[in-house]
Amino acid sequence: MVYAAQHNGPTICEAGPEVAPSAGMMRTAFAVLAALVLAPGFARADTTRVTKGVYDEPAEQPHGYFGFGAAAATPVLGGVAFEAGIRLGDSSLWLHGTAADLDYFLVVVRAGLEERLCSNTPSTKCALFGVDVGEVDGASLVSPRIGLDAGTGPIHLRPTVEAEVVDGKFFGFGTTLTIAYEH
Repeated sequence: MVYAAQHNGPTICEAGPEVAPSAGMMRTAFAVLAALVLAPGFARADTTRVTKGVYDEPAEQPHGYFGFGAAAATPVLGGVAFEAGIRLGDSSLWLHGTAADLDYFLVVVRAGLEERLCSNTPSTKCALFGVDVGEVDGASLVSPRIGLDAGTGPIHLRPTVEAEVVDGKFFGFGTTLTIAYEH
């Protein structure tokens, strides 16, 4: 159960039956964590841009982003989301944070690391994955997530899908779609 403060007093949001992590979920979580640890050694963010088949000098990479958009989570909750991130040095690792207000009564705040693996094209297309930790109305939250970061210039679209583990129990899935400004 997730406890939520509603405008007229405290209520309890039922998430359905509590689901213990299966062996498949544990293998998936382990694979995501292993990828986070091993990916920086195998894939480096390539800052070279391709124009008409000719490599240009390395392009200036963004140092941060902030975005605003929509969030949804099970059981059928929707609302607004704000996210921001800052790149860690010249690496492909980013410190990421999200705050969402779902159905005007359930506030989710989380932060974590994000790895971006980007294409070598004039319009940036990046696969991203990461793990966030945070809080949802007093309960601990762990969210492994995957998504995309795509755009031309400073405006990017960032759709992501997250697994929500609340107080050690699988709660469901969520999604966030933001329009971000990179600087």
